[in-house]
Amino acid sequence: MRLTIYKYICFLIFSYFFSYSSSCYAFVADDVNHRLEVFTARKSVMGRVVDEGGIPLPGATVLEKGTSNGGVTDLEGKFALTVADDAVLRFSFMGYKTQEISVKGHTFLDIVLEEDAVELDKVVVTALGIEKKEHSLSYAMSQVKSEELTRVKMPNLITSLTGKTAGVQVNQVSSGLGASAKVNIRGIRSVAGENQPLYVIDGVPMLNSTSEQAFSAIGGTANAGNRDGGDGISNLNSEDIESISILKGAPAAALYGSQAGNGVILITTKKGKSQGQRSISFSTSLMFDKASSLPEMQNRYGVSDGVDSWGGTKRLAEIR
Repeated sequence: MRLTIYKYICFLIFSYFFSYSSSCYAFVADDVNHRLEVFTARKSVMGRVVDEGGIPLPGATVLEKGTSNGGVTDLEGKFALTVADDAVLRFSFMGYKTQEISVKGHTFLDIVLEEDAVELDKVVVTALGIEKKEHSLSYAMSQVKSEELTRVKMPNLITSLTGKTAGVQVNQVSSGLGASAKVNIRGIRSVAGENQPLYVIDGVPMLNSTSEQAFSAIGGTANAGNRDGGDGISNLNSEDIESISILKGAPAAALYGSQAGNGVILITTKKGKSQGQRSISFSTSLMFDKASSLPEMQNRYGVSDGVDSWGGTKRLAEIR
């Protein structure tokens, strides 16, 4: 009887250790199978990235979506990556639309990227007045659209360019309405000479000289004192402007000769468009200006003082 109890106890102990070792073996086996499954779920994918004309795109980015695994194409547009079996690859290149392709069931991919029309087909007006794509120009150029010019109403159209283009400095000669503006493109080139750029409106060069106002209300310019009477460009209405192109480089200004040595500001005005329906746009602005001083009223017979009424000091000396 005692021997039977010992046998029963030994049997229980043996059964316990056997079941424990079996469970450990099953756990290790499951872990190995899981790791083997994960390892075998990745595969190598190769391919080639070209544009719509079949030209290879070197440097195109290839990235496994949702991970940091990726690379770039070589000089022939080829790539090779080790990715998951159900991965999605994202292909991107500057100036082209991004594409996402699933690699499930594929080991080689031929990718054709389409041009991004919004990025590449930006049209600007060149020095000859011809519309071209901006990326095809070989000289420095900036363009300002009509919306940016009319966002803040300014008495002088050119002062609206302040802070909107790099390398262009705009200064107002005097305060008040109708004041002229001085524009310097890429700095001052002459200390004593003219630094103003050439203005070309719809292909026609324009002389933008600053006029002098008479010193008195009656007339005469002998003592005008270089008073600012405005410039020609200030007469343009900003609502009539389609765009302003600023040509900074010497090759762009070569067509207009030495007068364009300080750069060219090319202004394109609006033209009628057929939109299928009638539309009216209205914009108005109101400004007031007050003269700082007025000539004294002469209510008795006599000569003037030669400064604020009838003429210069030379004329006054002759009268006396």
